[in-house]
Amino acid sequence: MNIRDKNLNTLKDYEDNLKSHIEIEKSNIETILRTSMPHQLSNIKTILWVNLVIIGFSLSISYKMPFNFGLLFMWITSFSAVTLNVIALLKKRYKIYPEIDKMFAYNLSPTSNAKAKMLGEILTTIKYSIDENRKIMLHIADLMHKSLYLTLASLFFFFVYLGIATYQIKRSDDGKKTTATTKTFHTNKVSKGKF
Repeated sequence: MNIRDKNLNTLKDYEDNLKSHIEIEKSNIETILRTSMPHQLSNIKTILWVNLVIIGFSLSISYKMPFNFGLLFMWITSFSAVTLNVIALLKKRYKIYPEIDKMFAYNLSPTSNAKAKMLGEILTTIKYSIDENRKIMLHIADLMHKSLYLTLASLFFFFVYLGIATYQIKRSDDGKKTTATTKTFHTNKVSKGKF
């Protein structure tokens, strides 16, 4: 085996390694674009709908129950969570797809290692899109975590509001009963005094 054949075999092994690496990275980018990012989107929508249901329900019962600061805190945390979800949805619009400069292949000189250079460029492009999409997903995940904590706080304040409002209603009803009992007692006493 002469030196030229040995160099060609080495180059062929290098190209095969690049092809294998490209297949792995291709699988990674497909998983990110087709599974991970849509899954994140469905989680954002779920958190958004939970907050909208809480806000809607609280508005419908706030006319029937007395106001307290639990309701105000609930609205603040819930609206903040909705705002973060909307920001996350806007960030979600961006996706980076692997794309090679069309002139790269055209300008590539036809040498023995041209195929290896082309495979290297493909691998670099795919790797770049994976890294950029992961950055986008991490930023969205950060917004989602904050939104989730705000949603849990909103639920907590909603139950605090319900507890305080129920206590206020019960206390008000007890006050009305006491007043009604006192009036009845005074009326009966006056009636007995007349006879």
